[in-house]
Amino acid sequence: MSKGIVLTFVEALTSLLILILIIYALFVYKSNYYSVNFIVSSNEDERKTIILSQILLSSPYLCVEDDGRLLRGVFDVEKLKNIPNDLRDDVNYPHSTYEFTIKDIETNKDWSFNLGEDVEADHEYDVTIPVAIRYSNGNVNFGKMELKFYINET
Repeated sequence: MSKGIVLTFVEALTSLLILILIIYALFVYKSNYYSVNFIVSSNEDERKTIILSQILLSSPYLCVEDDGRLLRGVFDVEKLKNIPNDLRDDVNYPHSTYEFTIKDIETNKDWSFNLGEDVEADHEYDVTIPVAIRYSNGNVNFGKMELKFYINET
């Protein structure tokens, strides 16, 4: 008499089916796990872009100050002409660079700035926000701020 397992055809087929289901369940689990990690990292970069735009909209280096109050989203043309290095130091995400353009829609004047490190970007995120632009003579024009955020994941 020999020792071993003897399975009928139905038992062998059932065992094979159970093995395939276990492998499939592991595959589905792993693929969902990596998919969720990708979504979280993508949302993190988008969140950084939104935070950066909000900081620029309320920066004392760019916006109008009236009676000691900062007017959020109202850019001062005189401040746009001379961006100080302090603004570069305020927001500095590692392995990233960003460029933003303030454009006066009524006169087609624009001011562009590049801040951050020089990186080869893996991802690019864009956001456009309506703003106001105040000139030294007191005129206020409609404008937009276009922010491009480049990030390198390494």
